[in-house]
Amino acid sequence: MQFTSINNYLASVVSLHHAKGFEAPDLGHFRIRQTLRGVQRKKRQTPNARLPITPEILYAIKRHLSVLPKQCRKAFWAAALFAFFSLLRKSNLLQFSGNSKYLRVSGIKRTASGLEITVPQIKTTAHASKMITLPLPRVANSPLCPVQAFSAIEKKVMKHPHASPFSIKTANRKLEPLTANKFQRFLKNLLKTAGYDPRRYSLHSFRRGGATFAAAAGVSPDELKAQGTWASQCFERYADRTRDLRSHFAETVSTSLGDFGRP
Repeated sequence: MQFTSINNYLASVVSLHHAKGFEAPDLGHFRIRQTLRGVQRKKRQTPNARLPITPEILYAIKRHLSVLPKQCRKAFWAAALFAFFSLLRKSNLLQFSGNSKYLRVSGIKRTASGLEITVPQIKTTAHASKMITLPLPRVANSPLCPVQAFSAIEKKVMKHPHASPFSIKTANRKLEPLTANKFQRFLKNLLKTAGYDPRRYSLHSFRRGGATFAAAAGVSPDELKAQGTWASQCFERYADRTRDLRSHFAETVSTSLGDFGRP
């Protein structure tokens, strides 16, 4: 079990005590903090985290879409932009065996500012809604606009409200969903063609990339947490701003030293 999971379980124990009217354990107690520090040291490991998909990588993917079968390009591109802007988990984004919580055509609505998508909540609590609605913005004059990408596939799928919007029309004119496995294969092919190491990226890279880009653009932690439907502060590890923070550190130190000693 990972250290973050242990913390989440302990937080759940506290919440359960509060819900039942019992006195909750103090997680800030010295002995508990020391124990957790020991566990953290014991379980410390270098995670094989997937890298975030950045806007630059999205542009590179778009330039190489021609490597995909023609009938799959628009569906893949729409799914990629929905993943980046919505921060949806894989289960909410794409259809695959045993998954019933994926986005359906009927869950997409046009608004004045772009789109709204409604999907089943994956991690529900007694006080949470079973459905979540997330906005997708219109990005004017940009090939990275998710509304524009949806418009390219809308006519083909709108007559099938219960289908995944990211569906492909087969040779016999039936709709076949772009599954998570197929999306992953296409993604690796595109990344390799564009000169990136496909082993360092996955479908989850869009969720992490969207969160990282939003944080760097100034989106508040509360807004990020709401859009990504994170129940705890674990989203902070997705919004990877380490490089930006280090660059800012270097620039600040350099500027300060440049001014040091000046009259």
